[in-house]
Amino acid sequence: MQDVHWTDGEIGYFPSYALGNMYGAQIKQTMAKQLDFDKVIADGDLGKIRRWFAENDFCYDYMKPKDWIVKVTGEPLNPQYYIDYLDQKY
Repeated sequence: MQDVHWTDGEIGYFPSYALGNMYGAQIKQTMAKQLDFDKVIADGDLGKIRRWFAENDFCYDYMKPKDWIVKVTGEPLNPQYYIDYLDQKY
């Protein structure tokens, strides 16, 4: 039981994990258009990623997720980015 909410019987969190992974895959693709993401990771220069988030994500006030993802990536949530990630990984 790695997640504390499991002990409370709150197992409804699993869909939010998948949703978070979809958002993450889409954001990574958007970021990779502006940064050489693989090189940044390989070099360990994570400050570039932090700055990207500061300029392209963290700067927005609270908004609904459907509006936020459009602000950050320029398009609505698109599961294809996550599917592509899974295809590449496996």
